[in-house]
Amino acid sequence: MATDRKRTRQAEDDLATELGLKPGELLLDFPVKTQMLGLDIPVQRRNDTIERLTSEGWPGTIDLPRLSDELYQSARWLRVFTCRRMTVPTEAVFTVIRENI
Repeated sequence: MATDRKRTRQAEDDLATELGLKPGELLLDFPVKTQMLGLDIPVQRRNDTIERLTSEGWPGTIDLPRLSDELYQSARWLRVFTCRRMTVPTEAVFTVIRENI
């Protein structure tokens, strides 16, 4: 769903219609960014040396690959946004997704 915009758009419009909204008044968001901590920055260490902190982290001190994966897993939630406040039944969302994706 996160990578097929055409099908996602159809699911959004189908769900919007089912909920009494117009096409375009509902947005499904399922973020896909596996490198939550993808970085490459110079850091001055206590001994005054400059080292690059990358997504590999620093062995023995900062385990960025594991931290990045855990952050990604905890942040990846399917969210539904509507143009006005309303209750959106979970089963309606999953039914429309199954039909379109």
